[in-house]
Amino acid sequence: MKIGNLKEYLAQHGAKPLKTGQSGAEVYEIEEKYVLKYVRRENLESEELFRTYQKEVLFYSMGNCIPDSKKSSAEDRTAAERKLPLPQVFAARASEDELMLLMKKYERPKRKEINRELLKKILYALAQVHSAEIPQFLRQKTAAEPFSEAQIRESLHGWQAVLLEHPGAFEAKWLPQIAARINDVLLWHNSEKQILNHGDFHWDNLLVGDSGEILICDWQSVSVGGASGDLSFLLSRLSADGIWAEAREAVALYAEAAEKLTGKRPDCEALLGHMAAANLMTSFRFWHGYMHGSTEERVRGIYEAMWEDFCRLLPGEERTLQ
Repeated sequence: MKIGNLKEYLAQHGAKPLKTGQSGAEVYEIEEKYVLKYVRRENLESEELFRTYQKEVLFYSMGNCIPDSKKSSAEDRTAAERKLPLPQVFAARASEDELMLLMKKYERPKRKEINRELLKKILYALAQVHSAEIPQFLRQKTAAEPFSEAQIRESLHGWQAVLLEHPGAFEAKWLPQIAARINDVLLWHNSEKQILNHGDFHWDNLLVGDSGEILICDWQSVSVGGASGDLSFLLSRLSADGIWAEAREAVALYAEAAEKLTGKRPDCEALLGHMAAANLMTSFRFWHGYMHGSTEERVRGIYEAMWEDFCRLLPGEERTLQ
């Protein structure tokens, strides 16, 4: 499929706008078979946002575009088990001010159909990402810098203000303990093995492939990091959507998939610890900004989970990271 003048092409092929996201990308359905993502620099809120779309196009362009007519042999299909679970991309193009991706259209998994088997497929797709080779353009130092005193103070005061909205409901003395040790957690968390990460791994970025496998789209946030980041973000977003997934079971399914793909089984306890660290840092640093005016029940869910993660990482009176 060739694309010359985009507006003319869209008009000729009965393109139907699907959405224009808050980020400014235009998305169209074409002939009920294709999806086109189009980004214009002038429509975006920042130059940094445009660079994330440039990264996505570059990621798809690095050997991931598959001709429409290609047929895989049995050997190819076996090798594909170890490849990235990407949607089929027919064109990935970029100019100084515009970006475009033309992809095959897929159905999305349905939240109401979530069960252990579907979760297993989702985590298998994630393990495929984590076992893939890191592209050269992403190979750079990624260790998180310690939080500054000003950032820690802002988070501490932010959480204290949230708790004051519910007098007597919460144990506020937990907060100074978390603030005092949050950088110890961060520095330990930096020891996690660095691998390819999707960076925005949640339900709305999942697709169902032709054979029922899970594919992953929207790679603007692709990066290098620990496996715990994608895992903890998936489970926290499922929880926010009212879908409960037990962390230990999810990690066991992920480890099973990773072992099948690489021959090595991840340390599940260490992975659960790093997930707790990722959740703790995100909750302490950012969640207070979304908690003002919330119900006591909603605040309790985030706040007590944050304390539980802290106690998991720093157990006992000495609170020494294990």
